[in-house]
Amino acid sequence: MKSQALVLQFLLFFVIGLSVFSLVTGVFDFYANNFRKTNQENAMRIVCNYLAVEAINFESCSICQVANLSITLPEKMLGNAYKLSSVNNELVCESLRIVSVNDKINNLNKIYTISSNIYSVAKNKIFSIDKIQNYLRVVVA
Repeated sequence: MKSQALVLQFLLFFVIGLSVFSLVTGVFDFYANNFRKTNQENAMRIVCNYLAVEAINFESCSICQVANLSITLPEKMLGNAYKLSSVNNELVCESLRIVSVNDKINNLNKIYTISSNIYSVAKNKIFSIDKIQNYLRVVVA
């Protein structure tokens, strides 16, 4: 009877230890994924804000009508490629793995049609702004 109690005690402690290990691993995994997602979202906001700043700088030029700006964006943000596109006249910066950020470009004097569909790994990206036809585009040269 003593050996059966010892085996049962061993199994019970093994199951409790495995449960605690699984719980701690799950909690750390949850926080690591949450941290990764937050960082990627912030990185995508930086890209969208960079393009918004370029648009506002051009808009403040009173004699400029059309501009084609060669922009330097990193190919990857935090190890992930991303895509610049437009949906419902909003600039969308989305990581190909984790998050998507929609960004309205505010503080412009006109309403511009935003059109873009480009991946970050493309070389020679051009940010085109046209005050005459009212459009903003990010295209590959």
